[in-house]
Amino acid sequence: MRRIGIPKALMYYRFFPLWSAFFRELGCEVVISDPVGKGFLGRQSVAYFEDSCLPMKLMVAHCLDLVEKVDTLFVPRLISIHRKYIMCPKFRGVPDIIKLATGGQAEVMDEPFDFRLGNDPWGAFSRAIGQRLGWRSREILAASRGALRVQAKFEKDLVRRVNGLAIRDIFNLERPTPEATSPAGNLDVALIGHPYNLYDVDVGKDVIGMARELGCRIAIADSLDGYEIDKKVSTLSKEIYWSSGREIIGAALIFLARDDINGVVFLSSFKCGIDALLQEYLKRVFKGQRESIIPFLTLSLDEHTTVQGMATRLEAFVDICRDGKRKDAR
Repeated sequence: MRRIGIPKALMYYRFFPLWSAFFRELGCEVVISDPVGKGFLGRQSVAYFEDSCLPMKLMVAHCLDLVEKVDTLFVPRLISIHRKYIMCPKFRGVPDIIKLATGGQAEVMDEPFDFRLGNDPWGAFSRAIGQRLGWRSREILAASRGALRVQAKFEKDLVRRVNGLAIRDIFNLERPTPEATSPAGNLDVALIGHPYNLYDVDVGKDVIGMARELGCRIAIADSLDGYEIDKKVSTLSKEIYWSSGREIIGAALIFLARDDINGVVFLSSFKCGIDALLQEYLKRVFKGQRESIIPFLTLSLDEHTTVQGMATRLEAFVDICRDGKRKDAR
């Protein structure tokens, strides 16, 4: 049985259900990387990429963890996950970075994924992977369709998983989605940012769990309709070409206009150029588009961010949200 290693970093936190289901449908063993530990930055292969953001450094560390455990590392070259827009340029170079960091110790499956090309980009991508693994077209098609069903169900359940499971279990497909219940929290707080900033505990320090412990119900961009996000962003004077940037800005504008949202938190990666621009824009939006301004907090994340520091800032933010809710109720 071929062992496929999927690093628990970057877009794992959006597409793992799809990728994992596809490989398992083809009879492969899927191996996930272990937690990297606090000492990962001391490893020489990671130190080479000092100028990268923390999520990119973690990607290298996770691949190094997998390299001796698997036959193949799955590191697709993600160019676009949207019909018109592109990913951060660094995603194009991730497979090359991993090949350099691992020194050729494992095969790297680096097929490109560009959603702008063709009528069935996932079908073309899955065919390329399946053929590389030696499977026939009929088997690849069945696995591809099955994986899409798994991904669709996961996306449908994601809000309940975020509000009902520990962060380590949100992407654990063996953990069933909790039944819908009356939310325990008394505040509705939106968390926006790249998915790896939100769900990777080594980056975001489990901001989801912290917010829930403070009595918050979590709203996320993944729950919003893509058409609605595009409609909001289309009103801006400048085009946003990065798909993740469009999602973040569109989600912020939608949550800003919703009366049931008591505050918005933006999780930003330090050294991320896209996030630096988005952060400045969001500050202006939240200052100028609403008479009763809802609280807005930016949490800048890097390898020096501490759980205690995050918890202190979030607790103060939630207190401000709660005070604002009381004033609105008067």
